[in-house]
Amino acid sequence: MLSIEDSAAMQRALSGPIDPDLKTILLDRLELLAEFLGDWDLADLALFYIVEPGDSLDVIEKTLGFSPLVNFVDGARYPDPTFEPPWEFCIARKGYFDLTFALSDVGPSFCLLVPTNGVDTALRNLCRAYATPAP
Repeated sequence: MLSIEDSAAMQRALSGPIDPDLKTILLDRLELLAEFLGDWDLADLALFYIVEPGDSLDVIEKTLGFSPLVNFVDGARYPDPTFEPPWEFCIARKGYFDLTFALSDVGPSFCLLVPTNGVDTALRNLCRAYATPAP
């Protein structure tokens, strides 16, 4: 799993060998945050976690500190029929699902980028079931 937890890490990721679709998503996200980045570091606004092919749900849960397959409030787990996603939004972008979690009113959001292929089946199915198309 690739973790981008501050502005320096974002610059390293963008200047290194990175999937072009992922780079586009990260640059789009930075553009959305640009008006705030003068006063804040990226770490204050958003933490980015990119699932890589072969990452297990255990790795994802340890990195995030929670499971995207479990509702924070009632503990319902996907694919339980009572499950409601714990994120603010899930957008289907080219090559990735882009999920954003606001865990509190203060502190950074968690942005989870999940490739559309090569990842845990349950996570991929969850994203496909709830994603909205990119605008």
